[in-house]
Amino acid sequence: MIPSLNLNHFIMKTTHLFAGAFLSLGVLFLTSCRNCPDSGGQKALQDSLSSYRAAFLQDEAFAKMFEGADDDGQEVRLSEARQCIALYEEEMKKRGILHKDSSFSPPIVINNRMDITYAVKFNGFKFKEWMLRRYYGRTGEVHFKLAFGIYTPAFLSTYFPNSPTARGSRLNRITAFVIPYSTDSTQSLRDDEFAYNLGGLEP
Repeated sequence: MIPSLNLNHFIMKTTHLFAGAFLSLGVLFLTSCRNCPDSGGQKALQDSLSSYRAAFLQDEAFAKMFEGADDDGQEVRLSEARQCIALYEEEMKKRGILHKDSSFSPPIVINNRMDITYAVKFNGFKFKEWMLRRYYGRTGEVHFKLAFGIYTPAFLSTYFPNSPTARGSRLNRITAFVIPYSTDSTQSLRDDEFAYNLGGLEP
């Protein structure tokens, strides 16, 4: 199982600490050089500080939007996400929901019942930090898509090993994964890389 990294409060507090220190030093410099000849450097620093402060306040506001929000999303192996996606496609085909070029031979008989998923919910701040941590600055373009999957017993045993209740409530339920991909064929992502499961199911 991949360790669950609770980066929400840690990153938020660390970011605020460094941002506050940077802004304080900038203000201190501008105050001490108020009477110094201005060669344009003070103006550039002031503009930079203003821009940084605006970005800092925006990020802080974004983080506050998700305080106390559901935190069910988590990082998963791309290979294991693909297994859930494959099961989703298999189950949809049984129900006549398939690609337009696939063959279709009715009637369809379904003997197994599945609990419905109306929506998935997740902590947006935690998800944003995951995207930045895993894929920001990566060589080559990385894009993201939302893919549907169905929780398998193997997946649930890996990511919810100590919670029989969580496994029972998710088994054979539709969920959603954020899947990274590259449009560059020479930069395809390996199975041992990472996806993100938006794991809060409704109902």
